[in-house]
Amino acid sequence: MWYRNQGELIESGLIGLSDCIASRDDIMLYLMNKTMPKNDAYRIMESVRKGKGLNDEHKRMMAVRLAYYIVYYPDEYFEALSEVG
Repeated sequence: MWYRNQGELIESGLIGLSDCIASRDDIMLYLMNKTMPKNDAYRIMESVRKGKGLNDEHKRMMAVRLAYYIVYYPDEYFEALSEVG
């Protein structure tokens, strides 16, 4: 769970509670909800679960699929995925 990072984002008003990622499954479901193919979403979820965070390929895939949403979500939100703890 990434409580510390996301707690700071909620307190600052940058994201809402419904945007928080509370488990690894939330990562996969969130990405699939944003039209990312299931296999790609799974690979990103597994990388985060293993503590490896996001590599350049993952960031590229997310940028392509989430380009519209980046306008609404701060960079800190995506950085929080890399800070497992």
